[in-house]
This record gives sequence, structure tokens and C-alpha cells, in this order.
Amino acid sequence: MKCKIKIGAHKYSVNDECPDHSYGENWMGRYIPKDNQIKINGTMPKSKIKETMLHEIMHGFADVCGVLGDREEQIIENMSAMLYMFITDNKKFMQEYFLDD
Repeated sequence: MKCKIKIGAHKYSVNDECPDHSYGENWMGRYIPKDNQIKINGTMPKSKIKETMLHEIMHGFADVCGVLGDREEQIIENMSAMLYMFITDNKKFMQEYFLDD
């Protein structure tokens, strides 16, 4: 999937791609602010792609807001996993409150 999203005032290119070994053997995703890109390893299971997408988007939020600092990765890892579970476990709520427009 290739698309554009907006985080704060900036548009980012988002794409799934095959693993790039320059990121290491087990890379899942990358938020690359200097290039306005989010890259996701598209070879993972669909649920892991979705969770990783939220994770990288949350890195964008943290970058724009200038928050988190030293514990950023740990906080984002936990929060993105919880957000993914919330969205998938509460589809009716999400549809009614966020996707009805």
C-alpha cells in the first residue's frame, strides 16, 4: 500500500515494502522525519503491519509534539499495542464515533 498521511503540518509518504536488510534482519517499520516517510515491512502478518503502522505514526506524533525523550520507544511500543487492541476489539464504537462521516 502506498498513500499519504498528514501528521501535524507535514504530509508523509507511507508504504509497505519488502525487508531492507540495511535496517537489520528483524525490522518492522521506520519513521523517517527528514524524508517525510513511514516505511513498513509488508511481509509481516496483516495484524502486525497494522500495529506497526500505529507505532510509527505515534513516533510522528511524539516528534511533532516534542515529547517522550529517553523512554520514547518503550512508551510508544506499549501505547501502540494498546491502541491497536482497542481499535480491533471495539469496532462498533470506532465506527459510530470516528468513522461515521
